[in-house]
Amino acid sequence: MIASVGVYAQKDAKAMAILEKASANYNSYSTIKADFTITIENLVDETKSSQTGSIITKKSKYVLNMDGQQIISNGNDVWTYMEDINEVQIDVVSDDEGSISPVNFFTMYEKGYKYVYIGEATHNSKACHQIDLVPEDDEQTFFKINLFVDISTNLISGAKILDKGGSHFYYTINKFKSNVPTEDSAFEFDVNKHSDIEVIDLR
Repeated sequence: MIASVGVYAQKDAKAMAILEKASANYNSYSTIKADFTITIENLVDETKSSQTGSIITKKSKYVLNMDGQQIISNGNDVWTYMEDINEVQIDVVSDDEGSISPVNFFTMYEKGYKYVYIGEATHNSKACHQIDLVPEDDEQTFFKINLFVDISTNLISGAKILDKGGSHFYYTINKFKSNVPTEDSAFEFDVNKHSDIEVIDLR
């Protein structure tokens, strides 16, 4: 099924109903923990690479671990720690509506998108609903997202992001757990636990 540009002019009712169920699920959890894989396929130079990571979120707070880098946020500040050079950068949280990352992956569709229901599809060996998202902001670096919602759980299984520069980004959720007990202190980076660390404060 190919959706015309006109279909995206408003938010599709069936797609909205599915996304609202997903949002209700995620909003009911005190915490979300997930392991994921990101695969980047460059269609221009025909290369492909993958990286794995894990994330735990508690509302606006999160801890993201990926390829020797740890990103921690308490909802206001964000610490980016690079283990190989023992350096941490501190900055304020950016509110980039419509962007997508492992951090906002489970809720990114709630703002800044038009969407349409495409049909049923198989993703990561699961029967899913496919919903296509188009960013309302033309300045985004991508032009469409294929979002896959598990039919049996109403949880997101993964997504394919189509970049304007000729790359495809595939996000796959490998493992998911909810309501994992996590203290708020886990979402603060403790500089004192890292000897001789270089601190770069960008706030």
